[in-house]
Amino acid sequence: MANPYYSNADPGKRFQPGTTVKGGDVDGKFDETQAGFDGAYADTQRAIKLLSEEGVSQEIVASALQRRSKVVGFDVDGKLSLLAGFTWRGNWAADTEYFVNDVVVTPSSGNWYIAQERHTSGATFSVTYWSLGLDYAAVTALLRTDVRDLVEADLQPLVTAADESEQAAAQSATRAQEWAESPDEVEPGKRSSKYWAEQAEETVTGDTPITSLKPGTLTAPKDYVSTDGAGALVRRNLATDVSEQLTAGDASASLSRYDLASVATTDTLDLSLRQVFRVDASAARTLAFANAPGTDRAMTVVVHITGNSAVTWPTELGSASVWDAGEVPTLGDNETRVVAIWDGLEWSAFVRVAK
Repeated sequence: MANPYYSNADPGKRFQPGTTVKGGDVDGKFDETQAGFDGAYADTQRAIKLLSEEGVSQEIVASALQRRSKVVGFDVDGKLSLLAGFTWRGNWAADTEYFVNDVVVTPSSGNWYIAQERHTSGATFSVTYWSLGLDYAAVTALLRTDVRDLVEADLQPLVTAADESEQAAAQSATRAQEWAESPDEVEPGKRSSKYWAEQAEETVTGDTPITSLKPGTLTAPKDYVSTDGAGALVRRNLATDVSEQLTAGDASASLSRYDLASVATTDTLDLSLRQVFRVDASAARTLAFANAPGTDRAMTVVVHITGNSAVTWPTELGSASVWDAGEVPTLGDNETRVVAIWDGLEWSAFVRVAK
């Protein structure tokens, strides 16, 4: 490529050895040289200048394919490099320089924001340079409920019944032998187990044996005797009752803390069993949701992916419009974390890539 500042390549315009030249021609050559230096100086002033150690190149050598979907930035040593994905910067701070794809959290709201352009922050946070990545209030609203109402309205009757059963059991311990063997009434209108066993062999009520009216053996932990809607004795289980109350219909709960089981998988993400999944993407994977919640139910799903082989996302997350960045993400070199939210109508997904 020709030198854009100064060229003496034309032999016909060079001064020849042993010849005499006019002073004006010499001045003309100096003027051309001066113009070349002026042009080089102007371009240098407009260029980005980065200090580097002597002998250390700041040149970025990469093909068009290697540069695809990446930005020029600084690595951990402060040298120019191609960067991709997001960089977690923690709490937003004033008078701080931020770069494209930096991710911060605003302590006042808890929201996560992604930097859209390089800038130095002012005294107060402004959304001018940022896009909302995660709405803290919207996410926590899906998880926060009032446990006090649940305990008072739903669990308290069960707790009371269990306490009463325990007290009754303690009071009857001293009379256990009498209740087991007495052939007569232990109390007015009340008989022992031996009496009912003998009577059950012959006595029936209509077509129903007396033994069918008994609740059966209490075999599982937390089993207790209760009555059904018709007043008949039935066997119930406290743990089962509590679980049904927590998951029934529009019931709600507010918990001081909770944790969720995490499971490793390579294909099916069964949402009826887990909400947090670990996927080994050291080889290509095809993922699919199973048993997703229906309309008017909500759920948050977390997928932690290690490795960067090709991953086919579940059909529900296959559209670019589902993702907060407006495009289906590409896995990071080492780790990729995805938070997907089903709000009862549609899915939304957020991604964080770790190099």
